[in-house]
Amino acid sequence: MKEKDVLLKIYKLGQIIVALLIVIVLFLIIGVSKLSTNSNTNTSNSSSESEYNTNYDVSMFKEIKASDIKKETKGKVSVVYVGRETCGWCAAFLPNLWQAQEEFGYTTLYVDIAKIIDFTAGEISDQDSYDIMMSLSGDDYDGYMEEKFGSTPMILIMKDNKIIGAQTGYSEYEDFVNTLNKAGIE
Repeated sequence: MKEKDVLLKIYKLGQIIVALLIVIVLFLIIGVSKLSTNSNTNTSNSSSESEYNTNYDVSMFKEIKASDIKKETKGKVSVVYVGRETCGWCAAFLPNLWQAQEEFGYTTLYVDIAKIIDFTAGEISDQDSYDIMMSLSGDDYDGYMEEKFGSTPMILIMKDNKIIGAQTGYSEYEDFVNTLNKAGIE
């Protein structure tokens, strides 16, 4: 009888340890996620990033809401840029977007992620738009938005509300053009 009680206590202790490990892992995931969000929201004191932020000009693009993506990408290949004014890397990437738009003859669709996520508070400010963005996928891009949304700059190459090409983060012009070419924009 005592052996059975000991085994039962060991089993219960094992369950408690597993539950504690799950809680610890969840806290770690939340902490890393908050650090990632904070690193996206922090502004640098360097003159180069300040210079980029003052040059955040998206006037050459067509600003749309997340709810417009389906309509805007119907029947044609479209380049959707997801960015925000407070992102130094977004501002640094804009000249590449402008040059490609001019060279390839398309109009970039612009989604201001700061209207969907409040980066200062670290919370979603427009749940409907967030849900729309999170629902975007494509044959080779299932789970892409769950993994990458919130990181900027983000380029989605879309057709008929499906992602057919994507990249997240700053890239040099040649790398960006390769992404466009792989998605069929030439």
